[in-house]
Amino acid sequence: MRINELFETTFNPIDVDALKQDLVAKQAEFDRLGGMSYQYADRMMPDDYRAQQLHREIDSLSRKIQAAGG
Repeated sequence: MRINELFETTFNPIDVDALKQDLVAKQAEFDRLGGMSYQYADRMMPDDYRAQQLHREIDSLSRKIQAAGG
C-alpha cells in the first residue's frame, strides 16, 4: 500500500459497494477482451495492452476490497 493510499483510507471511509461495482464493470470488459489470452499473444495488440492493464486494475481493486473487509 502506498503512503497516499494509507492516508486516504485513514481519513476517508471506503465505499466498498462502489469498488465492487467498478470491479464488476472492469471484469466484464476484461472478459470481453479475451481475458487472460493476452498472456499468450505473440504480438501485443491494443486490446491485449488494455486487457493487461485491466488485469492489474482488477487485482488492485480486489486487494482494496479485501483490505476494506468487503
